[in-house]
Amino acid sequence: DFVTDIAAQLPLVVIAELLGVPADERDRMFIWSNRLVGNEDPEYQLTPEAATEA
Repeated sequence: DFVTDIAAQLPLVVIAELLGVPADERDRMFIWSNRLVGNEDPEYQLTPEAATEA
C-alpha cells in the first residue's frame, strides 16, 4: 500500500535526517510518533494497559 509504505513514512524520514537519527532507529521513532499523535487512528490506539507501559 502506497500510503503505508511511502507517504506515511516520508515525513518521518525527512525529520529523522534533519535530527540526525540513525537509520536503524527510525522504525522506533515511527512507532513513538504514532503513539503520540495516532490516538484517533484505530490502527495505532493503545489499550489503557499498554499506554501505561509506554
